[in-house]
Amino acid sequence: MLALRNGRIIGYTYGYTSHEGQWTTDQIICALDPEARAEWIEPRPFEVVTIAVDPGFQRQGIGTRLLTRLLAGLPHSRAILWTEAERRAALAFYASQGWRAIVSDVEIESRRAVVLGKPLRLSRLNGFLDGE
Repeated sequence: MLALRNGRIIGYTYGYTSHEGQWTTDQIICALDPEARAEWIEPRPFEVVTIAVDPGFQRQGIGTRLLTRLLAGLPHSRAILWTEAERRAALAFYASQGWRAIVSDVEIESRRAVVLGKPLRLSRLNGFLDGE
C-alpha cells in the first residue's frame, strides 16, 4: 500500500499471511513458547513486513492511516510484526496503535528485536462477520 503526495511516494506498507518456512516467520516461531505460539501463530496471522514514512512527512498520521488500511478487512484474527528493540519511536508508535510485545528480546537478522502482536477485529469485508 502506498501513500502519495503530488505523485511522489511518501510512505508505504506491506504484509502477508505468515507461513512456516518463511524466514522471518520461522525466526518468530522459534522465539515463542508453546502457549504464545498457539495464541499468535495458529491459526496463521497476518505479518506486517514493512511500514515506512518519509521523515519529512512523519508525525502527520500517514503511518497510522497506512497501517489501518493494510489491516482493514483481513480474514485474520491477529497480526504480528517485529522491530528492532532500540527503535523506541517505532515501539511507541505501535503501542499507540494497540500492539503489545509478545517477545521482548529475540535475535532477528542479527539484530535485537521485539515481536509485537495485535488482535484484529474481523470485519464484514471479504465475507467475514464481526459478530455484531
